Amino acid sequence: MITCPRCGLREWEALPAPYTYRHKGPENTVMIARCKNCGLVFYIFRTPLETFTLEMEKAERKHGAIPHIDLEK
Repeated sequence: MITCPRCGLREWEALPAPYTYRHKGPENTVMIARCKNCGLVFYIFRTPLETFTLEMEKAERKHGAIPHIDLEK
């Protein structure tokens, strides 16, 4: 079950392409989603063994900003 990392609710929507990436086949997926409850934009990492979420701000603080993503559109 995928939940928002901030509020913990399951009400979220995946952003449309090009915000979904498949790496090494369909079993590894990275999506960007937006919570319908609190509005947080977060990553969803899905592998064959597990699925986990991460707030974009925390990921960008650690790895730097992602220049090709414009979420204001």
